Amino acid sequence: MAKDDLLQSKIEQQPKIYAYEHIGVQGHEGLIKVGYTMREVEERVKEQNMTAHTRYRILGVWPAMRKDGTSFTDKLAIHP
Repeated sequence: MAKDDLLQSKIEQQPKIYAYEHIGVQGHEGLIKVGYTMREVEERVKEQNMTAHTRYRILGVWPAMRKDGTSFTDKLAIHP
């Protein structure tokens, strides 16, 4: 793989945190789902809602990278 191809692949696969809500689902009003992905957010959310055929609205997408270059996920970390 050429150096430019490797760099482009790395740029496209940046970790992302996203938030979305279900539309018209009784009992889900006001709930926000949060997730983490290295892929396209739309693709990932569509996968999560495919079997239930649930409509959704993506509320936001943010980089999951800290200023020091490390990343974080959507998992809650509890430290003793």
